[in-house]
Amino acid sequence: MTTPYALYQFLLNQADEKIDEYLKILTFLSLDEINKIMTKHNQAKYLRFAQKTLAYHLVKDIHGARAANQAQKISNILFAKSNQNLTLSDIEMLKNSIQTIYVEKNQKFIDVIRRYKITVSNRETREFIQKKSFLIDNQIVVDENQIIEFKKYSKYALLKKGKKDFYILTNVEKINF
Repeated sequence: MTTPYALYQFLLNQADEKIDEYLKILTFLSLDEINKIMTKHNQAKYLRFAQKTLAYHLVKDIHGARAANQAQKISNILFAKSNQNLTLSDIEMLKNSIQTIYVEKNQKFIDVIRRYKITVSNRETREFIQKKSFLIDNQIVVDENQIIEFKKYSKYALLKKGKKDFYILTNVEKINF
């Protein structure tokens, strides 16, 4: 089954042209409520109010209110202008919703990317680095051979690839495959 967060994000990324129809088909909201939602949405489409409403209600109907609230919180945390205020408890919550990558001490960035197939090739990894599209705990990765360090949360780090892909890096003694 799709995780609540994955479903929430999928729905959040739906096109404006279809959102009215999706609200009518996929939620139990009244037509009056949907019309109000769409009016508010059309005043500032970039805020994605209708998509957020659809995502919340559908996740709530499938997974429950607690899961919907958590998916909404995770999305807000990850896509905030700056997620530097993440707490250790936020990281613990994220572990259950986004991919976890296990990293041994003194491991090079490129080796981790290769092992977990985060990019399709070393060339693509280098391109992401050149474009400053990899961040670890909001710090831009500038060298493919840099050693991954766990400074902010001691055992965890948040890896961001591009605009939408996130991973939890977890420091472990030894990886057993």
